[in-house]
Amino acid sequence: MIMSDIRIIDPISNHNFEADNRILIPFIQNHKYGFMTRNRQIVVPAKYDLIYGEFENTDSLVRVGLTTGKGYARKNGEIQVYLRKIWGLLDSNGKLIVECEYDGISISDDQKYITLRDSVKGYTLIDRNGNTIIPYGTYSYMDGADHGLVRVKLYTGVDDNQLPEYKWGIVDTAGNIVLPIKYSGIWNFHGKKRMSTRAEIDGHSEIINF
Repeated sequence: MIMSDIRIIDPISNHNFEADNRILIPFIQNHKYGFMTRNRQIVVPAKYDLIYGEFENTDSLVRVGLTTGKGYARKNGEIQVYLRKIWGLLDSNGKLIVECEYDGISISDDQKYITLRDSVKGYTLIDRNGNTIIPYGTYSYMDGADHGLVRVKLYTGVDDNQLPEYKWGIVDTAGNIVLPIKYSGIWNFHGKKRMSTRAEIDGHSEIINF
């Protein structure tokens, strides 16, 4: 168990608002999450099923999630409904800058860039103003940005057994390729607080320093 992942939910009467330095403070009402200021002013009504992150400063972005159902037709003609989580993004003013419609959201270490995953369209990289940097469909997979760099994967065809093949590379937050997309693997560095990663090719590996 990682204690830093645990949050204690206090009744509002017991919470020390004066000692809470967060820009916006999460609260629960009727099993939904919202956000209020240290002055107990509700900025975001309680309407989200999930939250991930903290408003530690004015640049902070926090993921908020909703539970929704998606129906699939079974062979017998019946409709089977599956529950899934969809995510959006709030800024420290409580503004929803990314609508709750994505299967996954990754935020860069400097809070300036956002990787979005859509179950149909794939991955895209945008800035926090909503400007597209890497369009949907450019890569088969994209991590969140760290040190201004994004690990990406690209479909390159099928092997002799008709299994899909992929190559890895690294791009920057302007969309430029900084490490050629030719590697069989690159270690994940997003959110790891690392100053390097390891890239593998032709049975060998090399250290990539940031």
